[in-house]
Amino acid sequence: MSTLKLIEDDEIIQLLEDYTVIHLMVDDRTILDNGKTLGEFNHDLQASMGLKNQPCYVILESNLNIIKGPVGYMKKAALIRWIESE
Repeated sequence: MSTLKLIEDDEIIQLLEDYTVIHLMVDDRTILDNGKTLGEFNHDLQASMGLKNQPCYVILESNLNIIKGPVGYMKKAALIRWIESE
């Protein structure tokens, strides 16, 4: 199952219903007001948290403090266990 389809899986969506899911696509070439691409912005955001994996799963608070993660790709059952773990 592809990463995008995995995050869009009904069971995963239900587990993440209290969170906002954001896909940081580092290859997005949309130009932002500051002249950077959205992909560069996303890459910088990931790098500021020490994240290098693609895909990378992390659960953040609204102030960008990491609650859980980061972790890289995993199959559905492992991702469910990770989301549900304390």
